[in-house]
Amino acid sequence: MHKEVRNLFVVDSNDQNALVHLVPAEGGPTLIGLPLRNFNPAPQWGNLFSYYLADASDALPGRAYKMARAARPDQKDRAIHGRIVREEPHLRVPLVRRESYEVRRLRTSKLARQGEFDNIHMAPRMFLEATHARFKTRGDIVFSPKTWTKIDPDRFKLREIAMAPLCAHDCFHSHWRWADGFSAKSVLGWDAEGPHRAAGAPMIPPHHSLEVLLPQRNEIIYSETAHGVRRGRQEVFFHFGAAYGLASDGMRSLLNMLVSPAAGGNKGAPWEFGIETLDGEIKEVPDDTWAVMYWNFRYYMIEGALPESVAGFAEYHDVIDLLGAMES
Repeated sequence: MHKEVRNLFVVDSNDQNALVHLVPAEGGPTLIGLPLRNFNPAPQWGNLFSYYLADASDALPGRAYKMARAARPDQKDRAIHGRIVREEPHLRVPLVRRESYEVRRLRTSKLARQGEFDNIHMAPRMFLEATHARFKTRGDIVFSPKTWTKIDPDRFKLREIAMAPLCAHDCFHSHWRWADGFSAKSVLGWDAEGPHRAAGAPMIPPHHSLEVLLPQRNEIIYSETAHGVRRGRQEVFFHFGAAYGLASDGMRSLLNMLVSPAAGGNKGAPWEFGIETLDGEIKEVPDDTWAVMYWNFRYYMIEGALPESVAGFAEYHDVIDLLGAMES
């Protein structure tokens, strides 16, 4: 874990945009109001997030991000076409050659009052000490021959692994909106009658707007404005709040449980990493460590000329027009 705190803005996928739809099983279990089905949703970023911006304070310095809109009579849900490419994570089985993976330029959408982003993670980046990678074999599922391929840790971004989804520890996390697939009262937004009532709505009063400024990587300023204030009416600000996670008790096993079979059974990732020792042996990095899981949630490997070799890696998102998606 590095010492410097860095930021990550995220837009949660509304239910109709999720690549692996969250369909409740009859009487099935739930997680913070989210139904879990028999084959569980993959936690890859391309499935859970519509788009995101890492180190937003560096990417667009001085920008006041518009995070929630005040309600207007003419407001409608809106679609975003062709600005983001996302891969189908549950079809990403390494036995299939890279050329046949299903990659689509997807329509995504925003709800009426939804702004540029929905939440922020502020935490140090993790790093993973590894020199080699390979597909793994788990149980009866043989993904590929277990042959180690040498990789460049810097090129594969093993030194800057962001903690998402959820935070393992030492993380400031704040949601001003949750996706409309969540139903727990605590994550429902405001409507004209009050808080905890509307799925997918911002967690501020409808006549409020919210902007967020990041003066530097470890600093955040919220600016919530009440519009059309009436005399004698009480105004509630910062109702959505924030939390700082110091440790995780059992969350890693929870994340393992959520991973779909196509992503490697119950162990968080279809790829495993190794470190070359002085005697030339490759020592496997435990595949249920936080850094390995978080890396695999964001990235995937691309096969090389041979089925067991690594040619490179890619993100689950390819944002073609970030500003267009943000401002839609």
